[in-house]
Amino acid sequence: MARLDNLMVGIDFSPRSFAAAQMAVALAAPTGASVELVHVVETQLSDSDALILGLSVKDLQNLLIKEVEVTLDKLAEQLEYQNLHKTITVGSPAVELARLSEEHRSDILIVGDTGAESLTLPRGVGATAYRLVEHGPRYVLVVKAGYSGKIRSVAAAISFVPVADDVMRQAYLIARLFKAELHVVRAIPDITELRFRIAVLPFDLEHIISESENYNKLRLEDFVSKYNIDDVAVKISILSGKPGQVLVEYLQNENIDVVVIGTGTSYRVAGFPIGSTTHSVLNRTLSNVYVVRSLETAP
Repeated sequence: MARLDNLMVGIDFSPRSFAAAQMAVALAAPTGASVELVHVVETQLSDSDALILGLSVKDLQNLLIKEVEVTLDKLAEQLEYQNLHKTITVGSPAVELARLSEEHRSDILIVGDTGAESLTLPRGVGATAYRLVEHGPRYVLVVKAGYSGKIRSVAAAISFVPVADDVMRQAYLIARLFKAELHVVRAIPDITELRFRIAVLPFDLEHIISESENYNKLRLEDFVSKYNIDDVAVKISILSGKPGQVLVEYLQNENIDVVVIGTGTSYRVAGFPIGSTTHSVLNRTLSNVYVVRSLETAP
């Protein structure tokens, strides 16, 4: 994707969803891309509910939609962006957002990490955001509590699987839009953690670790070089340890505003269909997390 043309934002009128809308406008503004604000009305109305108000279920639902229209108009005014569109639909938020994103061919679906009922959580993501990352469109940007309205640094978390190229392209695109520093990071397991699994450690363990880090750095430098990046600052880093943990620590220490990460290899760990590293980063970092879903199928 060389540029952004159409961005979609899930709006539930929580502070996080407003931050998601601000993120969308910031991404769209450099190229004048369109931003579509989508609110999904969740209704499970019964005839008895409507009867209390002297209305039919359909009339009560229409009343709710009209209230949403007014609130969505006010939010749009606050954003002060010309190329805005508004859509209201009824159903399950995750299902409807995924469907509309595909139908409208949005480049990125942007959502807040938590909804209106989860405002106090500093980390973690709500059910809707997680379902969209798992089964929604290929490109989902989850806006976290730490978003300040500015993007100064972007990190591409690279593992050498097919989705890595797409992760790099998306990270580079966002870095160019904001003229932000681009961090390209690879996390590798620490070989010393194997000490409890093998009887005798190699006598030249330090040399083996050094060679592994050097090899991975050279490979990562070669990977980055094919993009011929000369318009943003680039920093390449190799992290050693538990990948999810060291990535989260790196994002915090470097004050990364957006991390772009894939959903892992074709091998899926039970309980982590998006990959254990992506799961850890998504739930533990305060950085905004842009997830690129792998097109590989699970074995």
